[in-house]
Amino acid sequence: MEHGLESGNALNDLLATLQDPSTHTETKDGSKLGLSWFITKHSPPESNAYDLVWKNGGIPGFSSFICCSRGKKPGTNPSEHGCFVLTNSEGDGTDDIAVELIALMRRKAELA
Repeated sequence: MEHGLESGNALNDLLATLQDPSTHTETKDGSKLGLSWFITKHSPPESNAYDLVWKNGGIPGFSSFICCSRGKKPGTNPSEHGCFVLTNSEGDGTDDIAVELIALMRRKAELA
């Protein structure tokens, strides 16, 4: 195993496809789609802009959000930052928590 990816794994090619926009569709906030995952440009004030690859969901009383910063070479190198947040709520802040965690990880890496 190298850098978190199994060499020779046939599924590695899908990682690149997942992180590249597969359609010209954009959401109201300007996100693009890559195999039904959203790809959104994130521009925090304290850092350089980067793409987030994410998916969220929930049911009454439960919310989830999974995201990672888009890799430099998707399918070859893993993403440097990612998180998965689960809450006992109906979406109130779950997405914001995950996005802020990624921003904190990126800031910490930039200072190192």
